[in-house]
Amino acid sequence: AGAAAAEERADLLEARLEEDCARADAAGAALAACQEEVEALRARLQETEGREQGLAKRHAALEAEAAALRTNVRDLEGRLRVFSDSEEDDGQGDGGEDVVPEAQFARVCPGDAGDELGAPRSESLAVSESAESWPPPSADRREAPGGPGPPTDPATCGCTLRRLEAFFAEHIGDIAYEEEGESASIAGLRHKCFGDKLVTKCAEHDRARLAAAVASGVEVKPCRPDMHAAARFVIKPLTKESRCSMSRVWEPGGLPAEVFVSHSWGEELADFFQALLAFAYCHTGRLNPGGTLEGRRLRASDLSFYVYAFSESLWRRRASAAVAAAPETPAAAIVLRNPNVSAVLCSVGRSGEALGRAWCSLEVCEAVCAGRRVVLASPAGPLQEQWWTGGQSAELF
Repeated sequence: AGAAAAEERADLLEARLEEDCARADAAGAALAACQEEVEALRARLQETEGREQGLAKRHAALEAEAAALRTNVRDLEGRLRVFSDSEEDDGQGDGGEDVVPEAQFARVCPGDAGDELGAPRSESLAVSESAESWPPPSADRREAPGGPGPPTDPATCGCTLRRLEAFFAEHIGDIAYEEEGESASIAGLRHKCFGDKLVTKCAEHDRARLAAAVASGVEVKPCRPDMHAAARFVIKPLTKESRCSMSRVWEPGGLPAEVFVSHSWGEELADFFQALLAFAYCHTGRLNPGGTLEGRRLRASDLSFYVYAFSESLWRRRASAAVAAAPETPAAAIVLRNPNVSAVLCSVGRSGEALGRAWCSLEVCEAVCAGRRVVLASPAGPLQEQWWTGGQSAELF
């Protein structure tokens, strides 16, 4: 009985052992499955980390691209400001007019009868022989600047030397005079113009746009104290409200021009005014050789000049295509054909740059064809010395 009981317990233990082995096998299988699942999760984790790294790299690349785009935008803005300044500086031609259309050029630069550019001389450059025939039928009858009003004749847009001197002294610089003896010259007066005020304005303007130019890497042309600078910093601000010319501000009723002035806008303004003053004193001395020195000075102060920057409005817009197709007669041609104009001053500057400008050459050509006296002048005075010393006329043309 005891042995049977022992065998029975042994069988029971074996059965339990087999059950434990089966459970161990199941647990091992479950463990293996868990390990496989862990490996799968690790693989997915590595894949996710790789994707995150790729996204981080792409994000960094997009940030770099955005920074480059912002830099380009700033550069373009700087270039736009610089180019806008340059366009305003160069918006006026050397003679002050806009670009001459071909059809308009033909009307003031004649050719032969069969020339495609020009019309016959008798049609394009006929000079009025009497006051009744002035202005010519082709003359443009412009509306008075600054608003509705009667037509404005460019020949009545003269500026006295007194006004021009006061303008220079107030806005451009100083004029120094040196008295001489009566026999020293027709004018009896030496002078020197200094454009220090305009130089200061140009320097301040250059400093203001220097930072933008450096940031954009654009080379900026320095602002020179010439007529471009005077138009931008002085004339246009003074006429901004009225939108008319300085001549109309000074003489609302108009003043006939006695001398037409042709010059390069790139000439330094101090040199231009010095040449203008020298011509005026010599011109009045030639017209009144027997007068007193004080009388010649007073007559020079009343002498009226047509200078485009002062005689015409700088607020006119460029002509449209429709207007260019049927151009008006240039203001220069109208003034030069006016019988009130007794002389034409061509300010050549220190190096004769005006003689190389197309518009100045065109104005001189029109003056010669209109039979006007042409005088070349530099800051030292008229170049044709015999013309202003009372000797035989020695005009270049």
